[in-house]
Amino acid sequence: MNGRYNGVTMNISFTMPGAGKLAYLPQLSPEAKKRLKWFDYYHRCRNVSLTCRYFGISRKTFYYWQKRYNPRRLKSLEEKSRRPKNTRNWDVSRSNLFLENPASHRKTQPILQSRKNRETKEKTKEKSV
Repeated sequence: MNGRYNGVTMNISFTMPGAGKLAYLPQLSPEAKKRLKWFDYYHRCRNVSLTCRYFGISRKTFYYWQKRYNPRRLKSLEEKSRRPKNTRNWDVSRSNLFLENPASHRKTQPILQSRKNRETKEKTKEKSV
């Protein structure tokens, strides 16, 4: 039969119980691994003050991460993004700027007029020559 049974190759190997779950373990950052060590130590000694003193962290920090920690979801030990989810879409146009700052409109208006006058003067010079 040459290692074939019913046309399908047989795989003879041992599968460890729970090996399927190991494939889905997240890759933790060094900071998250450090936090995981905090909780391992805490579960051994059952004393928050000793744990915080041992790792050199404040109890406020420990309780913050304890509230977020979910043993079935290790990604909960990762830092959340501090970037704002929604940002304003800025609509800056010349008309909006003139409405908000009429003083700036007065300053730019003579410049625009002088350019127009220059163009017209040059055109009249060309015609007269």
